[in-house]
Amino acid sequence: MKKTFKLPNLVFVFILLTVFVAPHSLMPQSIATMDRQAQEYFDNKEFSKAVALWLNILDLSPENREVQKKVEMLYEMKQKKDLELERAKYNYKVSRMEIVKNRADDITLEKAEKNLANSKSRASVAFKSFIIAYRIEPRDPEMQLLRQDMQKLEKIIASEEKKLRISIARRIRAKELFGLAVKAVDESRFKDALGHYEEILSFMPENIEAAEGKRQATIAIENILRYENIRKFTISGIALFNAGQYSTARQDFMSVLQLDPENNDAEDYIDRIDSKINEKKRYEQRLSEAGKFYLSGMRNLKDNSFDNARDDFENTLALVENYKDARARLNSIPGLRKAYSQREKARRLRIINTEFQNGMISLTEGKYQDAISSFEKTLELDPANKLAAVYIIRAKDARKQIEEEIVDQNSPYFDVVESLVLSGNKLFAERKFLESRKRWEQILELFPKNKLATENILKCELELNPGQRAMFIKRFISQGEEFLKKREYREAKRKFDLVKSLNSRYPGIDDLIKRAERRQIFSGSSVLSGADKAEVNRRYSLGMAYYRRGGKANISRALTELRWVAAKDPGNITAVVSVNKIEAPLRSGGAVGETKKTGLTPQQERLVRQFYYRGINYYSNNDFKRAIREWRKVLAIDPGHTRARNNIRKCLVLLGR
Repeated sequence: MKKTFKLPNLVFVFILLTVFVAPHSLMPQSIATMDRQAQEYFDNKEFSKAVALWLNILDLSPENREVQKKVEMLYEMKQKKDLELERAKYNYKVSRMEIVKNRADDITLEKAEKNLANSKSRASVAFKSFIIAYRIEPRDPEMQLLRQDMQKLEKIIASEEKKLRISIARRIRAKELFGLAVKAVDESRFKDALGHYEEILSFMPENIEAAEGKRQATIAIENILRYENIRKFTISGIALFNAGQYSTARQDFMSVLQLDPENNDAEDYIDRIDSKINEKKRYEQRLSEAGKFYLSGMRNLKDNSFDNARDDFENTLALVENYKDARARLNSIPGLRKAYSQREKARRLRIINTEFQNGMISLTEGKYQDAISSFEKTLELDPANKLAAVYIIRAKDARKQIEEEIVDQNSPYFDVVESLVLSGNKLFAERKFLESRKRWEQILELFPKNKLATENILKCELELNPGQRAMFIKRFISQGEEFLKKREYREAKRKFDLVKSLNSRYPGIDDLIKRAERRQIFSGSSVLSGADKAEVNRRYSLGMAYYRRGGKANISRALTELRWVAAKDPGNITAVVSVNKIEAPLRSGGAVGETKKTGLTPQQERLVRQFYYRGINYYSNNDFKRAIREWRKVLAIDPGHTRARNNIRKCLVLLGR
């Protein structure tokens, strides 16, 4: 039977502490270790490993600014290396093609020298770009292959220079010998061909074509079967190439290289084939990406996101120059933006005028909260609207005065007042009118304008003095009218309200209350005489006539007349509304901008970081399509993310080559 080994308690506790506590306490140390390791990879030019570690750190510590900077720096370096590498490869191929042109039978010295100059110019660009790319990431396997190609290109250009420097007579002789050699090869006289090539090399030792011919003749002499196979695959490959069957042609030229690894013609054809195949693949890839950008652009047009639509269509055209109607869509954006701006402006003005008018109507009807709400909506759309600002203050003042008259549940005195109300009502019901009046008077000591207390005191007085109802009504009417004359509209309304509480059917009482209510809102205006009223009406009609005529000068004249009317008679709602209707469009002269995101939620920020750095990770592994896909996710959440937008454009350059 096996014995069970038990750890001492202290050791067990230590292990628990190590397992459950250590990871959290050591996280900074772990991040520092990962950072050092990533830096070592970076210093050794192992960028993929470095970025992978730094991105792991950002998973643990998303706000780590130093690591974010390092990832950005690495991305910029790799981006520069990739662009320079593509530039080097492209110019290398063009340089070689310029030299190949000099093999034509009808080439003149002038054309040959021009081709050589073009080749050297392209080679110079290729060499510079290669050096820049090589210094950034020398361990890249593709860089090592390109380095060999660059060395070969130097030799080819040097050979062509030497060939063109020799005398015309020697060039003519070399051409004759070359023709004889080709004829000898066709007739299987390989020793004669070898002699012709050697003679050319005797006075043109750098002639690449002669050196290649000599090598081929030597192969034929040493191993005719090998030579015939090389020749067979070469002829077949050229025929297939000319027929556009590039993949099959490439197989034939690869067979040539298996038999003859130094065969320059096979290498040249393979380069040309790869260029065509890759161009087709890249075009298909660009076409696919262009389709995605185009659909995104159409969606953004539908959503009136014109800036994003413009970016999408520009990216579409950068990938495929004549993609569908992308150019026409792009050119239509300024017009669509203008039309949208005008529609939005008209819509906003309709809302401004409607809300302002509703506010004025609610104000005159004593619906102060509704008036405030309408004026606030007006100010949201038209912040410079001075009329709305003035009337919202008046509505708030009126509401405040009403709140002083009525003690609601929000008041700290509500419980005290409510107990006095209950007591006053109870005493009144018990016909103890003097005691009831005392309760209401106690409320007036706290709130001198309390409507309920005032009305109930009056009721108590009438119960104590039943024959004085008519006298009270007459007195209150007289006092109210006097207050109207003095333009003390609030006090006038209080008197008229008392009359209504005594006799709700008193003739004309509702009109008097409305008159006091309207005047208390538009206080500050004088009581208009008959002549003033006539002048107000005349200038109002004149202003509206100017307005209907239209034109800048007439609108200005209309505004002058209507402003005078509104100032003279603030209660003239039609004049005030008309002034607002004219002024609002003048203040809304600017174009309507696009709605943009002004802030991201923490969840959105987390996703943006996740997608952005995931894109960098894909890019670091040369997976440009997935990188673009991730950065497009970033822009879907945050359209203003400049780095993601720029990264997409850089990738498109690489995809487009």
